[in-house]
Amino acid sequence: MNAIEYVKRIFEEPDMHDEFAGAILWGCTGFPSFWHGNPIRCLTKQLRHAKRSLNRGFSIDEIYSGSDKLKKGEP
Repeated sequence: MNAIEYVKRIFEEPDMHDEFAGAILWGCTGFPSFWHGNPIRCLTKQLRHAKRSLNRGFSIDEIYSGSDKLKKGEP
């Protein structure tokens, strides 16, 4: 399984376009950097966070910048 397929698996969307999955992977995670500890565990945690934030209406750019940690509508 490659990284794009892993994004689709975590998001439970096997028909997701590869370009969108790639944007999530590169814009919402530390991929391809190395993490402390288990890289699969860290990637999974970041992808689950991205999934929750996208479902709440945040954009990939907002997740990347950390703006999704604020409540929607706050400055």
